[in-house]
Amino acid sequence: YWVDTTSGHPGESQRIAADLKSQGVVFFDCAVSGGPAGAAAGTLTAMVGGDRESFGKVKNIIASFAKNIVHLGPSGAGHAVKAVNNTLLAANICSVSEGLIALKKYGIPLDVALKAINTSSGRSWVTQQRMPEHVLTRGFDYGFSLGLLCKDVDTCMGMLQESGLPAPSLRSTRELIQVAKNILGDESDHLEIAKIIEDWSGETIE
Repeated sequence: YWVDTTSGHPGESQRIAADLKSQGVVFFDCAVSGGPAGAAAGTLTAMVGGDRESFGKVKNIIASFAKNIVHLGPSGAGHAVKAVNNTLLAANICSVSEGLIALKKYGIPLDVALKAINTSSGRSWVTQQRMPEHVLTRGFDYGFSLGLLCKDVDTCMGMLQESGLPAPSLRSTRELIQVAKNILGDESDHLEIAKIIEDWSGETIE
């Protein structure tokens, strides 16, 4: 068995799975989410694609580093969901940054605003954890690079292209984070996207 915990293009994962199958090896694309803290604690989410009948053979291995293990379908499914998940993350960082700056312009304390948002329909992991713990504190220290986020978003863009889907919101997100990467560099924390939006707005998120 081969369990690939990187992120990648689902089409490439399918080709790898087919090549390995011809050699008697069962391949699983097993993309993970949860960041460095989740990896250290063994509480990652694992997004798994591959043969369902063989999945039980590797599930216990995956459980050594992941708490939430979801078998999503055939080869490529794990990498597909990871790419879309991280594109949604990027879109959320952009939209939450813009929204919080708008609230600050109205004189509303952002920590108080987030308390309301986080018990309302606009809440997300970005509003509940990443903004209060890593942006409002000015730490920008989550530990996931902007370059890696852009790689996942580009994978999603490839999926959209292959599927013939317009997806204007997701494509706009890609343009925004590409600008951020060009300015900040690959090694910047992905949450530093907020700094670019701050610069454009003339206001800080704190």
